[in-house]
Amino acid sequence: MNLQDFCSKDSTRLSINAPWSVGEYTYATDGHILIRVPRLPDVPGNPAAPGTEKLFAETVAAGEWLDVSDLPDIEYDSCKECNGTGKQGAICDKCDGEDHRSYPTCEDGSVECEDCDGTGLGKADGEIICEDCSGSGKQKKKQPVKIGKEHVDARLLRLIKDLPGIKVANSEKTLGPLIFRFDDGDGLVMPMRPPSDRQVGRK
Repeated sequence: MNLQDFCSKDSTRLSINAPWSVGEYTYATDGHILIRVPRLPDVPGNPAAPGTEKLFAETVAAGEWLDVSDLPDIEYDSCKECNGTGKQGAICDKCDGEDHRSYPTCEDGSVECEDCDGTGLGKADGEIICEDCSGSGKQKKKQPVKIGKEHVDARLLRLIKDLPGIKVANSEKTLGPLIFRFDDGDGLVMPMRPPSDRQVGRK
Protein backbone atom coordinates (compact mmCIF):
# COMPACT_ATOMS: atom_id res chain seq x y z
CA MET A 1 0.00 0.00 0.00
CA ASN A 2 1.27 3.46 -0.91
CA LEU A 3 0.18 6.07 1.62
CA GLN A 4 0.95 8.81 -0.90
CA ASP A 5 -2.18 7.71 -2.79
CA PHE A 6 -4.25 8.98 0.15
CA CYS A 7 -2.55 12.39 0.35
CA SER A 8 -3.90 15.63 -1.10
CA LYS A 9 -2.85 16.51 -4.65
CA ASP A 10 -3.85 20.16 -4.09
CA SER A 11 -0.76 22.36 -4.31
CA THR A 12 -2.38 24.85 -1.91
CA ARG A 13 -2.62 22.25 0.89
CA LEU A 14 1.06 21.55 1.43
CA SER A 15 0.51 20.38 5.02
CA ILE A 16 -1.22 17.21 3.77
CA ASN A 17 0.64 16.60 0.51
CA ALA A 18 2.68 13.81 2.12
CA PRO A 19 2.29 11.28 4.96
CA TRP A 20 3.54 12.22 8.43
CA SER A 21 4.19 10.40 11.71
CA VAL A 22 2.98 11.22 15.24
CA GLY A 23 3.48 8.93 18.22
CA GLU A 24 2.82 5.29 17.32
CA TYR A 25 1.24 5.96 13.93
CA THR A 26 1.85 7.30 10.44
CA TYR A 27 -1.03 9.25 8.87
CA ALA A 28 -2.17 10.34 5.42
CA THR A 29 -5.19 12.36 4.29
CA ASP A 30 -6.60 14.19 1.29
CA GLY A 31 -9.13 16.05 3.42
CA HIS A 32 -11.87 13.48 2.79
CA ILE A 33 -10.25 10.20 3.82
CA LEU A 34 -7.93 9.89 6.81
CA ILE A 35 -5.84 6.75 7.13
CA ARG A 36 -3.29 5.54 9.70
CA VAL A 37 -0.90 2.61 9.97
CA PRO A 38 1.68 1.61 12.60
CA ARG A 39 4.49 4.15 12.52
CA LEU A 40 6.81 3.86 9.54
CA PRO A 41 10.43 4.62 10.47
CA ASP A 42 11.17 6.45 7.21
CA VAL A 43 8.24 8.90 7.53
CA PRO A 44 9.07 12.00 9.63
CA GLY A 45 6.77 14.19 11.67
CA ASN A 46 5.16 17.34 10.28
CA PRO A 47 4.38 20.22 12.68
CA ALA A 48 2.04 21.77 10.07
CA ALA A 49 -0.10 18.63 9.71
CA PRO A 50 -3.60 18.60 11.23
CA GLY A 51 -4.15 17.14 14.71
CA THR A 52 -5.70 13.89 13.56
CA GLU A 53 -4.85 11.79 16.64
CA LYS A 54 -7.82 13.30 18.51
CA LEU A 55 -10.25 12.18 15.79
CA PHE A 56 -9.29 8.56 16.34
CA ALA A 57 -9.26 8.95 20.11
CA GLU A 58 -12.89 10.11 20.09
CA THR A 59 -14.05 7.37 17.73
CA VAL A 60 -15.79 4.33 19.18
CA ALA A 61 -15.41 1.27 16.95
CA ALA A 62 -18.65 -0.47 16.05
CA GLY A 63 -19.38 -4.08 16.93
CA GLU A 64 -20.54 -4.95 13.40
CA TRP A 65 -18.31 -4.64 10.33
CA LEU A 66 -19.55 -4.69 6.74
CA ASP A 67 -17.98 -5.54 3.39
CA VAL A 68 -17.66 -2.72 0.80
CA SER A 69 -17.31 -4.86 -2.31
CA ASP A 70 -20.95 -4.42 -3.39
CA LEU A 71 -21.07 -0.76 -4.44
CA PRO A 72 -23.22 0.95 -7.08
CA ASP A 73 -21.76 1.84 -10.46
CA ILE A 74 -20.48 5.40 -10.51
CA GLU A 75 -22.11 7.83 -12.95
CA TYR A 76 -20.04 10.37 -14.88
CA ASP A 77 -20.37 13.89 -16.27
CA SER A 78 -18.18 15.45 -18.94
CA CYS A 79 -15.23 17.26 -17.36
CA LYS A 80 -15.86 21.00 -17.39
CA GLU A 81 -12.18 21.93 -17.17
CA CYS A 82 -11.14 20.24 -20.43
CA ASN A 83 -14.54 20.11 -22.16
CA GLY A 84 -14.39 16.32 -22.10
CA THR A 85 -11.13 16.05 -24.08
CA GLY A 86 -8.89 14.95 -21.19
CA LYS A 87 -6.17 17.43 -22.23
CA GLN A 88 -5.01 20.67 -20.65
CA GLY A 89 -5.69 23.83 -22.63
CA ALA A 90 -8.65 22.15 -24.29
CA ILE A 91 -11.00 25.15 -24.02
CA CYS A 92 -10.31 28.07 -26.30
CA ASP A 93 -9.09 30.98 -24.16
CA LYS A 94 -10.26 33.55 -26.70
CA CYS A 95 -13.95 32.68 -26.74
CA ASP A 96 -14.01 30.68 -23.46
CA GLY A 97 -15.37 27.69 -25.32
CA GLU A 98 -18.41 29.61 -26.62
CA ASP A 99 -17.61 29.07 -30.36
CA HIS A 100 -18.22 32.75 -31.19
CA ARG A 101 -16.68 36.05 -30.18
CA SER A 102 -18.64 39.28 -29.77
CA TYR A 103 -17.79 42.36 -31.78
CA PRO A 104 -19.92 45.53 -31.52
CA THR A 105 -19.26 46.35 -35.19
CA CYS A 106 -20.72 43.05 -36.45
CA GLU A 107 -24.24 43.03 -37.84
CA ASP A 108 -25.34 40.10 -35.66
CA GLY A 109 -23.06 41.04 -32.76
CA SER A 110 -20.71 38.07 -33.02
CA VAL A 111 -18.64 36.03 -35.44
CA GLU A 112 -17.17 32.56 -35.42
CA CYS A 113 -14.05 32.52 -33.27
CA GLU A 114 -11.06 32.48 -35.61
CA ASP A 115 -8.71 31.07 -32.97
CA CYS A 116 -10.60 27.82 -32.59
CA ASP A 117 -12.44 27.84 -35.95
CA GLY A 118 -15.75 27.83 -34.14
CA THR A 119 -15.09 24.62 -32.22
CA GLY A 120 -14.75 26.21 -28.78
CA LEU A 121 -11.65 24.11 -28.20
CA GLY A 122 -8.16 25.45 -27.64
CA LYS A 123 -4.86 23.89 -28.54
CA ALA A 124 -3.93 21.14 -26.10
CA ASP A 125 -0.67 21.84 -24.30
CA GLY A 126 1.31 18.97 -25.84
CA GLU A 127 0.15 15.73 -24.29
CA ILE A 128 -0.36 17.11 -20.79
CA ILE A 129 -3.44 15.50 -19.33
CA CYS A 130 -6.16 17.40 -17.49
CA GLU A 131 -5.54 17.25 -13.73
CA ASP A 132 -9.22 17.51 -12.86
CA CYS A 133 -10.23 14.29 -14.63
CA SER A 134 -6.80 12.59 -14.92
CA GLY A 135 -7.18 12.57 -18.69
CA SER A 136 -10.46 10.64 -18.79
CA GLY A 137 -12.56 13.59 -19.92
CA LYS A 138 -15.12 12.59 -17.29
CA GLN A 139 -15.96 13.69 -13.77
CA LYS A 140 -17.56 11.41 -11.22
CA LYS A 141 -20.87 12.45 -9.78
CA LYS A 142 -21.49 12.40 -6.07
CA GLN A 143 -23.44 9.29 -5.16
CA PRO A 144 -24.54 8.75 -1.57
CA VAL A 145 -24.22 5.17 -0.33
CA LYS A 146 -26.02 4.35 2.91
CA ILE A 147 -24.05 2.34 5.46
CA GLY A 148 -25.86 1.95 8.77
CA LYS A 149 -27.21 5.42 9.44
CA GLU A 150 -24.45 7.17 7.50
CA HIS A 151 -24.32 8.30 3.88
CA VAL A 152 -20.91 8.27 2.21
CA ASP A 153 -19.88 9.34 -1.30
CA ALA A 154 -19.33 6.23 -3.43
CA ARG A 155 -16.24 7.91 -4.93
CA LEU A 156 -14.55 7.82 -1.52
CA LEU A 157 -15.54 4.22 -0.87
CA ARG A 158 -13.99 3.29 -4.21
CA LEU A 159 -10.66 4.64 -2.97
CA ILE A 160 -10.56 2.33 0.04
CA LYS A 161 -12.39 -0.75 -1.21
CA ASP A 162 -9.23 -2.53 -2.42
CA LEU A 163 -7.32 -2.19 0.85
CA PRO A 164 -6.47 -5.68 2.18
CA GLY A 165 -9.14 -7.01 4.55
CA ILE A 166 -11.22 -3.81 4.29
CA LYS A 167 -14.33 -3.56 6.46
CA VAL A 168 -16.51 -0.56 7.35
CA ALA A 169 -18.38 0.01 10.59
CA ASN A 170 -22.15 -0.30 10.67
CA SER A 171 -22.53 3.15 12.19
CA GLU A 172 -25.42 4.15 14.41
CA LYS A 173 -24.49 7.85 14.19
CA THR A 174 -25.45 10.41 11.58
CA LEU A 175 -23.05 12.93 10.07
CA GLY A 176 -20.13 11.40 11.93
CA PRO A 177 -17.08 9.92 10.19
CA LEU A 178 -17.46 6.45 8.73
CA ILE A 179 -14.96 4.14 10.43
CA PHE A 180 -13.07 1.54 8.45
CA ARG A 181 -10.31 -0.92 9.18
CA PHE A 182 -8.03 -3.11 7.10
CA ASP A 183 -5.18 -5.57 7.64
CA ASP A 184 -2.52 -2.90 8.21
CA GLY A 185 -4.45 -0.09 9.86
CA ASP A 186 -7.68 1.88 10.08
CA GLY A 187 -9.22 5.14 8.97
CA LEU A 188 -12.13 7.56 8.71
CA VAL A 189 -14.20 8.76 5.77
CA MET A 190 -16.04 12.08 5.64
CA PRO A 191 -19.83 11.55 5.51
CA MET A 192 -22.37 13.17 3.20
CA ARG A 193 -25.66 14.70 4.20
CA PRO A 194 -28.44 12.19 3.45
CA PRO A 195 -30.39 12.84 0.24
CA SER A 196 -33.74 14.55 0.70
CA ASP A 197 -37.00 12.79 -0.12
CA ARG A 198 -37.18 14.88 -3.28
CA GLN A 199 -33.72 13.80 -4.39
CA VAL A 200 -34.49 10.13 -4.04
CA GLY A 201 -37.82 10.52 -5.83
CA ARG A 202 -40.15 10.14 -2.87
CA LYS A 203 -43.26 12.14 -2.16
